[in-house]
Amino acid sequence: MYSQHWLTAEIVNTTEWWHWISIVVPKGAKYETGMMWIGGGSTNSKFPETPDALILAAATNTNSIVAQIHNVPFQPLIFANDSFGERREDEIITYGWRKFLEGGAKDEDAIWLARLPMTKAVKLAMDAVSNVVEKTYSQKLNTYVVGGASKRGWTTWTTAAVDDRVIAIIPVVIDMLNMEPSFVHHYKNYGFWAPAVEDYVNEKIFDWAGTPEYDRLLEIVEPYSYRTLYDMPKLIINAAGDEFFQPDSWEFYWEDLIGEKHLQYVPNYGHNVGKSDAVPNLISFYAAILNNEPRPEYEWKIMENHIKFKLDPAKNQVQSNSGPLIMKLLEILELMFLDPNGRQLNSQFQKMDYMKYR
Repeated sequence: MYSQHWLTAEIVNTTEWWHWISIVVPKGAKYETGMMWIGGGSTNSKFPETPDALILAAATNTNSIVAQIHNVPFQPLIFANDSFGERREDEIITYGWRKFLEGGAKDEDAIWLARLPMTKAVKLAMDAVSNVVEKTYSQKLNTYVVGGASKRGWTTWTTAAVDDRVIAIIPVVIDMLNMEPSFVHHYKNYGFWAPAVEDYVNEKIFDWAGTPEYDRLLEIVEPYSYRTLYDMPKLIINAAGDEFFQPDSWEFYWEDLIGEKHLQYVPNYGHNVGKSDAVPNLISFYAAILNNEPRPEYEWKIMENHIKFKLDPAKNQVQSNSGPLIMKLLEILELMFLDPNGRQLNSQFQKMDYMKYR
């Protein structure tokens, strides 16, 4: 799929964005809701002859249509008069942020913000998938559950803000909503910037914090700016040992999110949770949306050195063959610390006691 032209040939070596799109259509798929998974990759990636394991599992376990857009953002890119050379991922994003900030954060300079074409690419991918499955399989796809990890998780949020077809979202390992206070907290905890965010440091993005230009940047690209639009169900999946974010970053946005919301921190994992229980949890949430099944209802609050958890078993009925409802407790065995080179070493958790509800 060709999604758009971004910038001009005088500014960047390639203006045209194109993306592979993988679509899994199970036999007998009946839902008018599908999943759009936002994937990465590059122009050097081979044609995906088989679907990624995640979308294949999501499709076959739910008997629904699941698609994946690849190469978001379009990369690598080379910018004019930029000695850096080929840029990828955050290197592209932060370069554009710097250009926007240094230009005075004018509206016309928002063309530098890669989050905008990334979001547009996902919108157009949903258009393309809906058209293909209707023409080829006589199947309508009117709504989507959208998900993605890291920068694609960020794009999950921004896509939901601008497209009414998105009825639920699953942003993964992008624990940065309300970015300014969250990263002040990050710096205070470490005493320096974690190596994982070095692209933002190298482009001196954080130096602009507290300025009108920085505020305008966040108004445009920060999901927190659009929080009143996120009334759809949300499963937010984060990693307790994420190299980019602090494990208590939720405190800067959780209470401000409206509507149904669920939060998972995956223990003993860093920024990649692909082999964790986040995957079956993600698929279960998606299946519940498809079938309009009730999700768990509960309340929790951290109060000083303890957690207050409220669960009404009457509102969380499970089928008799599913067994009891179980609440497990994880305890930190080793606190997170930094080695002499500033590299983050993850906390280690083990399962402790649990309570069962019938």
